[in-house]
Amino acid sequence: MSKQWGHGYYKGLAEAQSEKSTMVGLFFHSCHDGDLGYQGKIIKAINDNTFLAQLYDWVLGSPASCKTFHLEEMKDWRFYETAQAMDDAANLHWDRQGMKPRCPGL
Repeated sequence: MSKQWGHGYYKGLAEAQSEKSTMVGLFFHSCHDGDLGYQGKIIKAINDNTFLAQLYDWVLGSPASCKTFHLEEMKDWRFYETAQAMDDAANLHWDRQGMKPRCPGL
């Protein structure tokens, strides 16, 4: 488990799979060209290579929609054990980019 963003953070799919018996229940950020894409939680394994994820709204953090993802799409994602760890990582990412954290105080 990576210590970059504290406890409960896995850098990439391989690290998460080596530490966890299942991906179900992990929170995540998808990463695209060094920036954050989706944020969500893996809620179901459809098969060994496909997962159903609950996506969360970036502004309010509330559930927005569900989407399926193949393992190949998830290889560079960041995974977290808690929603708080996911939120902290996003705020740290934006702070490093010189951007204001989303929804401070919520």
